[in-house]
Amino acid sequence: MAQFRNRILSTKFLVDFIAILFILVFCLSGISTLTQYGATWDESLGNLFFGERYLHYFSSFDPNYLRFDEYLSMHKNHQLDLFKSPCRGIPHQFPALADTASAATMYVFSYKLKWLDPIDAFHLFPILLVSSFLVVFYFFISKRLGKWVGLFSILFMGTFPRLWGDMHFNVKDIPEMVFFGFALLAFWVWYENPSWKRAVLVGLAGGVALGVKANALFLPVTFILGFWPIAPKAMWNHIKTRYFQYILMLASGLITYFLSWPYLYSNPSNVKNYFSYIFSRGTTSASIIWNWQPLSITIAVIPEIMLLCLVIGLYFSIIQIRKKKEIAYRLALIWFLVPIIRNSIFSSVNFDGIRHFLEFVPAAALLAGMGAASIINLIGKQNKKTVIASGISLFLLTTINTAFIIKEFGSYQYIYFNKICGGLAGGKEKFGADEATDYWGSSYRKGLKWLSKNADRDSKLYVAVGDHIVKLVDSIWLRDDIEVIDAPQIAGSINKGKSVYIMFITRPSFYDPIALECLSKLDPVFEIRVNDVSILEIYKYNFLSKELVL
Repeated sequence: MAQFRNRILSTKFLVDFIAILFILVFCLSGISTLTQYGATWDESLGNLFFGERYLHYFSSFDPNYLRFDEYLSMHKNHQLDLFKSPCRGIPHQFPALADTASAATMYVFSYKLKWLDPIDAFHLFPILLVSSFLVVFYFFISKRLGKWVGLFSILFMGTFPRLWGDMHFNVKDIPEMVFFGFALLAFWVWYENPSWKRAVLVGLAGGVALGVKANALFLPVTFILGFWPIAPKAMWNHIKTRYFQYILMLASGLITYFLSWPYLYSNPSNVKNYFSYIFSRGTTSASIIWNWQPLSITIAVIPEIMLLCLVIGLYFSIIQIRKKKEIAYRLALIWFLVPIIRNSIFSSVNFDGIRHFLEFVPAAALLAGMGAASIINLIGKQNKKTVIASGISLFLLTTINTAFIIKEFGSYQYIYFNKICGGLAGGKEKFGADEATDYWGSSYRKGLKWLSKNADRDSKLYVAVGDHIVKLVDSIWLRDDIEVIDAPQIAGSINKGKSVYIMFITRPSFYDPIALECLSKLDPVFEIRVNDVSILEIYKYNFLSKELVL
């Protein structure tokens, strides 16, 4: 009995227990809150459509599923007719891997088991993926840097507001963040004890990451800066002794990438279309050497306690790097910096917060975990009971900080700004209105719920911003008698005595004349406010305007 009690009170057992419990609560909470999030901008453009098509192709190898311009019978057999997706004719913009995995959870948990709404089931994959990463991340880091670093790394990552929010619907950037992280951990394992099997594993992980998004092109940069010897002679010796395994990594990565995307099967050169699109979308013609916005917005979206621990962790890591200690400190620093710098240099364009460089989040959590462990050890002075008390106190303090964030932002943590920035209002002032709103369009689900409950019978709905989102899901979330219409139909509907509602997310750069008219002349009949900032508005449009025909 005494032996069992001592084990319970041991630091290692206690921290393991807290970590496993945290991950379990994280996963279950993520799944249980799926209904608070709606369909989003990009997935309504094409992720849903291509995911469904590729899933059917991989399960049958029927080439008809790759004829994206043809309407197939399956589209009318399910609740969602994904043929409505406006970007179904441009497959080069939608790599298959993450979309296919999300479509698989949609088919299993919605269409087969009928446990979830189709959209919620499509969103299940990122939650399961992040939860799996937290398990691997905890035990991986704990083994190398200690239990407290491992625990606080997953705590800071799991409670990171924008990760928590995006995890519920972002089927592209969240998987990229995870697979980017898996590739780095795989390389770490290989670097510790190189073998051809581990080299192939690195290639597979990197190929999967590239199969999700082009951000994985920066994995080699992170490998080199994070792991390779700095001295030229040592670096050259490393290359000479390991070049064959690097070839294996490259080959297995490219094969994985090619096999993951059926769009490339008929013509591998199609890959040029994808990368041309990525580079044209991610850069601007303006001659800018450095853009401070990505770094500024990164600081603005990190919770206060995590930010404090991150600063301490950065300081601690730099000291350890100068002492040429454990390679983990150099990797954590490089892993943190490369995604941010990538989005800051030359003519790079950043929009929608931090979603385009989310790969830095696990590294930021790791650095903050190092900072937290430093605080615990400093306060505890290596006294076992004091160390445990300090660790639990800091854990609870972080949890309380998270509770306040949930209270203020609720299910809109994906647009979180910390109090140092001034909350969402401060984010709006510093980064613009387009960055401090629901740029994803997820809140349309709650707007449709309100309309279904309160709109007049046989009314019409015009969505002024991102109407493709609502047109894809109106069959499952909107009352049957309400019709979604286009702008030219508004005048005729009013002349026929029909009630017309105008709904839009507050994203000014996408406003059309009707949205502007509503804002200037009408009061909303419903709005969603987060942190005292309006992110969605619904108007009852009851007069004619010369601007109706666009």
